[in-house]
Amino acid sequence: MSCYKDTSRKLFGILEYVIYSAFAKAETQSAVENIPF
Repeated sequence: MSCYKDTSRKLFGILEYVIYSAFAKAETQSAVENIPF
């Protein structure tokens, strides 16, 4: 049971990281596009 809980927690952690990375990348891209060079 605890093994299953650890696995699901790890999967949620990866999912959270992927979503966070996608948002961070989008934020960075929009920020870069908004900077006048």
